Formats: sequence, structure tokens, C-alpha cells
Amino acid sequence: MKKKGIWRYNLRKIQKYLEVMKISFLSSSSYSRDVLGSLIFLFLILFIMFSLWRVIFSSNGSGLAHFTLSKMLWYVASTEALMLSGSKLRVRIDSEIRSGNIANFLVKPFFYPLFLVFDSLGSSIFSLIIRLPVAFTVALFFTLRLELTINGFLSYVILGFLGLVLDALITIFIGFFAFFIEDTAPVYWIYNKMLFTIGGLLIPVDIMPEIIKKVSYYLPFRFVLYNPAISCVNFSLNFFIASLVGVSISILVMLFLTSMEFSVASRRLSINGG
Repeated sequence: MKKKGIWRYNLRKIQKYLEVMKISFLSSSSYSRDVLGSLIFLFLILFIMFSLWRVIFSSNGSGLAHFTLSKMLWYVASTEALMLSGSKLRVRIDSEIRSGNIANFLVKPFFYPLFLVFDSLGSSIFSLIIRLPVAFTVALFFTLRLELTINGFLSYVILGFLGLVLDALITIFIGFFAFFIEDTAPVYWIYNKMLFTIGGLLIPVDIMPEIIKKVSYYLPFRFVLYNPAISCVNFSLNFFIASLVGVSISILVMLFLTSMEFSVASRRLSINGG
């Protein structure tokens, strides 16, 4: 009976966070004008990037690493869809900490960092569901080839979802810096540029210099964009399993660091009186 009671208690706790994600998902779907604007922005970004890569490949004459032009365009479509679906929580966390509204969350029956993760996932999943068909349609229009297999797409969905979890945790970790510093925007700017470069947003890590490849290998940023996109356009079971293990470890490490940071910060908040 005790075991059943524990399982029911844990199930209720999980359902509570899933409800947060559901509300965030439904809330995101209600802003139709914002959705349309974001899709137009995605189309323009892909059009520009596809045009640039066409020029690069035409001047280069041969492929880059193991990429053809077609695979490169599908890769860029995959990374852009994920990047534009990433967490947008930093400004909100900054505002809640500076205004003192965060004190209201400390007395509620949930763990605030997990609440933020599931809240972020709700909006991110909706954004990806909306953006991904547009990104892949544009890629198909430009390439007239389907650089996508069932295994590749499924691996992209799994690794992409875990990448969004990792992105949310990193964003929350940066947002909690607002407990200690005046403005977290510069720190987030650095993280954003890391995704652009060693995260593989616009240029795959494969065609970067060796030193950058090594740096990227030991940092978690590649799990947000590069690994899901590579698995999508060039599926390999070994790469997928390695990516799955790597992103899972990164999520656990970031969850631990974020929890520790919040624990220290909340004690600081109590000492200062809110």
C-alpha cells in the first residue's frame, strides 16, 4: 500500500508539471498574428541562408566534408526550426526576480526551476510543430529532394525535444544570474553566439577547424542544434545513441547546477527579505 501511495503521489507531481506544459502550449497557440509573423521570418531567414550556401557550393565546386548542397540546405532548415523554437524565458525570469514577484512562486507547491522548464517546453513544442513543416517545405522547394528518412526524422524529433529541454535549462541557469548581477543580457548573448558557432546553427561543426571541433565536443551546445540536425539528414544509429547519452548527461548536469544555483539564490532572497 505504501508503494502504491508513493507512486500515486509521484504521478500527481508529474501531472502537475505536465498541466503547466499544456497551458503554455495552448497559450502559445492563441497568438495567431505572432505565429504568422514568425513563419514569415523563418521563410526569409531560410531563403537568405539557402542562397548563400548555393553560392558557396557553386564556387567551391565540390562538397564540404560529407555534405552535398541538398543535405546542407536540409541541415540549415533543421537547425533554424529548433533555434527559433528555443526558450524565451530569460526576460521573464529577470523581470520576476527584479520585481520581487518570484517570492509568490516560492510558496507554491512546485519546484520553480522545473515549473519554468515545463512552461518553456509547452511554448517550444508548439513553435516547433508550427515551424518544422514550413522549414522542411522550403527545403524541399529549393532542393527538389527529400533528404529525410523515417529513422532520421524520428531521431530528430527525439534529440530535438531533448535539445529543447537542455536549452530551457541553460536559459533558466542564465536567468537565475539575475539574483547576483544587474543584467543577464550579456551572458545570454554569449550563449546565443555559442549556438551560432560551436552549436552549429549556420555552419556544421564538421567543416570547422579541428580546434573548434574539439571545443564543441566537450561543451553541451552541440546537443541543442547540431546533433539533432545531423541525425536528421545523415542518420546513424551509433551517432544517435551517442547523442542520446550525451544530451541526457548534459540535461542531468544542468538540472543539478540550476537546482544548486536556485537553492543558493532563494536563501539569499530570504535573507534579504524578498
